[in-house]
Amino acid sequence: EQQSWVEISIERPETENLFYCDDRVFYHTLRFLPRTSMSSANPAQALPPELLEFVFFNVVNTSIPEERPCAALSIWHVCSSFRRVALNCPKLWTTLSRKLGRPSLELIEVCIQRSGDQPLDVLLYLYGLRGDFGGSRFADQVVVDRMAKTILPVRARWRSFAVHLAIIDPFEDCQWQNVILLAEFRQMSTNLNVPMLETFSIEEDADQSG
Repeated sequence: EQQSWVEISIERPETENLFYCDDRVFYHTLRFLPRTSMSSANPAQALPPELLEFVFFNVVNTSIPEERPCAALSIWHVCSSFRRVALNCPKLWTTLSRKLGRPSLELIEVCIQRSGDQPLDVLLYLYGLRGDFGGSRFADQVVVDRMAKTILPVRARWRSFAVHLAIIDPFEDCQWQNVILLAEFRQMSTNLNVPMLETFSIEEDADQSG
């Protein structure tokens, strides 16, 4: 029996949906040699779920952390076969990250739900708002991404927690809905119990454009 390479493209669908992701298109080309016949109209259906799960996990984890929730969602949208595998692979959904309103809090909540009882890797953004000094890198005020309210209830599952500080221009009025004040976050995070936490880091975001 002649075997052939199968090429499957994964990209974010053009249609709008509840989960807002970044405008860029996630595109991954996967090539592998199947163990079964390619007689099916959809080659992916001929592949064992374990193989698809392995490939999907690598697709998500080779994306930068800020894009992993959307990468998992992109796989989920491809076809029914991919959707079944993605729903039964909680490790695809374990990275929680959000920057300037992207992705939506709804998607972060979906990731928490679909990750089951798996340990979570959290990347939380703090935003230093520049003063009116024409490009100054000094922040007059620090606010916290509103994702903080979503992740704190599952802090017992945090495996890693990274804080990124991004120095950005002051928000437009409509963007304040995406953040909470630093004082509120401090009050919420007092006496945190994080029994599974293995790594903690703080760094300044390399992309200062916001």
